Amino acid sequence: MNFSDLEKYISAERLSTYSTLVGCTDLDKTIGAYYWNKALGGTVYTFLQCLEVTLRNSLHVESWAKIGKETWYETVCKVVGNRARAKQTKAGKKRKYTVNETKIYNTIEKLKREGKVVSSANVISSLTLGFWVNLFQGDYASSTQTLLWPELLPKVFPNAPKGISLATCFSELKDINLLRNRFSHHEPLWKSGSVLTIDDAIAFLDSEVEKIFRYVGHINSDREKMLRQSAAFKEFKILNTRQTFDLFIGNGNKSLTAQQFKADLNLYLKQVCVEQQVIYVKRNNALARISCY
Repeated sequence: MNFSDLEKYISAERLSTYSTLVGCTDLDKTIGAYYWNKALGGTVYTFLQCLEVTLRNSLHVESWAKIGKETWYETVCKVVGNRARAKQTKAGKKRKYTVNETKIYNTIEKLKREGKVVSSANVISSLTLGFWVNLFQGDYASSTQTLLWPELLPKVFPNAPKGISLATCFSELKDINLLRNRFSHHEPLWKSGSVLTIDDAIAFLDSEVEKIFRYVGHINSDREKMLRQSAAFKEFKILNTRQTFDLFIGNGNKSLTAQQFKADLNLYLKQVCVEQQVIYVKRNNALARISCY
């Protein structure tokens, strides 16, 4: 494999973050770490999708019931926007839409351009996770119960610990949204100031995934249980280990004879059937795929 060509198309700047994690400048190991991150992203995105759909549906059901309008998101965001603009006017600043108002407007315009019906179902399914996370900011709370919080918090998260604060929800959901943005922008999932080594990265990702699962469970415990029993979660737990990372970057690899390969493959297949373990598929002495059943 021509790693120099891969570096050209991935970019040296992007790969530099992986070099730091590997602890050396060997291009083959760096690209191995890059593909380790991509494999992890495939599993983590499954968890992010589950949380995003579960969260927005819970918010929609409870907010619609409280505000009394199917398009409650327009009403609530306009109230918050008007308050912000009133403060800007007093301060002599130019009026502008809030981030969430802009997101709603852009979503509606996009639906129109695509010839789709501008229904609440289509708008809600098109809004990003960032929109829903923004709704947990303090601006959407009101002592007069005209907005969302605090009275909706135990309804949106019926299984959350009693007394969980809006600030905590916003902070942790914002972390999850940052993880989603890293995935969307093809950045290292573990990119954080606290991550300096591969062990830091593994611990960080374990923590972030548990955070996702915790919020899914806050909404619906059955959804969390099903997610923990999924093939994606089993694959993530195998991928997010030092052993698998070393396989991706080529540490400790050794060649097998055809006979040894057949024997190992038969053993793996038996383990998959009996113990639901994982198959490592290697090509040219490098890890090509992990299959989990």
